[in-house]
Amino acid sequence: AALEVIKVADLLLLVSPVTGAGTGADAEAGDDDDMVTGTSGGAGTTSVGDVEASAEVASTLQVLRAQGLPPALCALQGLEHVPHKKRAAVRHAATAAVQRALQLPADRVKAVPADSRAEQLELVRQVAEQRGVQPRW
Repeated sequence: AALEVIKVADLLLLVSPVTGAGTGADAEAGDDDDMVTGTSGGAGTTSVGDVEASAEVASTLQVLRAQGLPPALCALQGLEHVPHKKRAAVRHAATAAVQRALQLPADRVKAVPADSRAEQLELVRQVAEQRGVQPRW
């Protein structure tokens, strides 16, 4: 079913939790290792948080990538709990994690906050204004 849906999709919307593990002195010291996004994975692996994807999910993602994925929009929940100085770095890390997991070019992935009502309305506006593009084969 995922193979048929992705053929006609104009946008892939991902919702990822963001948690700030260090909110005390470590957060003020600038230690970037205390921020965790829900999507991660290295080369050849697909994982969300600490959970590895099953073989079926990994093979489905491989077929979806071969078919061509639409642009991805990653909605980050919990970004309001991250210190202001680190929000840009966390957004960049989330974008990079989605790029690695889905093997999409940088211009086809965008991360936006989705905590407050205004941010959620902005997310809906971006989804509604998304223009359909031909998939890159």
